[in-house]
Amino acid sequence: MQIDPIRDEFATLESLIAGGPIVPNVTAVEIRAYLESRFDFRQPMPLDEVGADVEQMLRKWQVQVTHPRYFGLYNPSVTLASVVADTLVAIYNSQLANWRTSPVANEMERHTLAWLGERFGLPADSIATFTSGGSEANLSAVVVALTRAFPGYGEHGLRSLSGDPAIYLARETHHGFNKIAHMVGLGRRNLRVVATDSGFKMDVGDLRRCGRGSQQRAPAVHGHRHRRNNGCGHHRPSAGDRALLQGAGPVVSCRRRIRRLRGRFAQTQALAFRH
Repeated sequence: MQIDPIRDEFATLESLIAGGPIVPNVTAVEIRAYLESRFDFRQPMPLDEVGADVEQMLRKWQVQVTHPRYFGLYNPSVTLASVVADTLVAIYNSQLANWRTSPVANEMERHTLAWLGERFGLPADSIATFTSGGSEANLSAVVVALTRAFPGYGEHGLRSLSGDPAIYLARETHHGFNKIAHMVGLGRRNLRVVATDSGFKMDVGDLRRCGRGSQQRAPAVHGHRHRRNNGCGHHRPSAGDRALLQGAGPVVSCRRRIRRLRGRFAQTQALAFRH
């Protein structure tokens, strides 16, 4: 693959986006009318024409999250390396469901995840996987926490448990946990929201109050080690506080520089990292 043509195109589009508006001025009616006028699916269209048309729509009619003046949600930036990587993935269409179908892609994933685990200070035999995004990562972490806290969960489900599990969440935790509680069978009413302090960190005192007297067992305490656009952070409960919650282990969602994280997750049962 020749990188220079991709580099030139990347630089051109990066400059065009930086020089344009961030937020589009368009309505759904306008977009639908344009699509109906251009694409009726009756006859094939030249690829160059379709590609140019789609590109100009994306340039005009979406929030440009790669714009240098965009300060909204923490969307990952786009780099030349990521464009090259996506191009290679699209061309080779590697299948990682089975080691034999793409030995090298599987080994590259294993090698990279092992390095990340080492940077987090996790045991050498830790198991990791890439996910499509933060919600899938958090879902995976909750399933791991439930399985560890309740060994029968994987085979027999929540119906086999003597108690009613709950998850304790920092107030600033993503609302995707409402869907996760639904999907894993906990139910949204078994989410316990913990207050945050003036620094937007989990209020351990409120966490202690939430757990005191509860007959529910908590497979996970979830907070953040990243800082979002609202400045939210996470304070991991002490060993005593986790004991108060009947053995709950933290599920931590983080997005910080890797070099600052090493050795900080010794008691973490499941880690969802977004970069």
